[in-house]
Amino acid sequence: MSSSRGKRERPTRGFRWLGWGIVGYGLFLRLMFPGSDPVHPSWSGWLTDEGRWTELAREWALFGTPDLDSAWSTMHLLLAPAFQLLSAGVFEVAGVTFASARFMSQAAGAALLLLLAMSLARRLDPRAWLGVLLLVAVHPELVFFSRVAIPEMPALLLQMTAFLLLVIEVPTTRRSR
Repeated sequence: MSSSRGKRERPTRGFRWLGWGIVGYGLFLRLMFPGSDPVHPSWSGWLTDEGRWTELAREWALFGTPDLDSAWSTMHLLLAPAFQLLSAGVFEVAGVTFASARFMSQAAGAALLLLLAMSLARRLDPRAWLGVLLLVAVHPELVFFSRVAIPEMPALLLQMTAFLLLVIEVPTTRRSR
């Protein structure tokens, strides 16, 4: 006599729809109103000053050359040269606006959410997958850093991509000798 007690089928179809709904909501939070000012406490303004992080890229796009005489400009160039160059490219294509300054962080935040959703969908239990998606999609700091022109979110995307490449096993085939 076989019993189905203890063996439940995982309800993956409903969880999958709910998970992709969470991803959609997270993308909406990151991509809506890119030109609006973010709400943050006044004390954190010096940490997350978008103007300092995009100053060189703006100068490059507007005047043809960045001003490297400022200590802040030199420091930001040394800390995040790829961010400065990519921001300058975005400014060349889309113009110098708040929305274009924030494009890199918004794209990285959206890519991080999609990367986690797609890479973990078949590797985690559906409930755990939903938990991860919910945390990443609506976490206030991840949403905030996805909406301001600072290099934290692109850096986090690179780190998470490298981590996933290290821990996710890629099936390989061996030739028998």
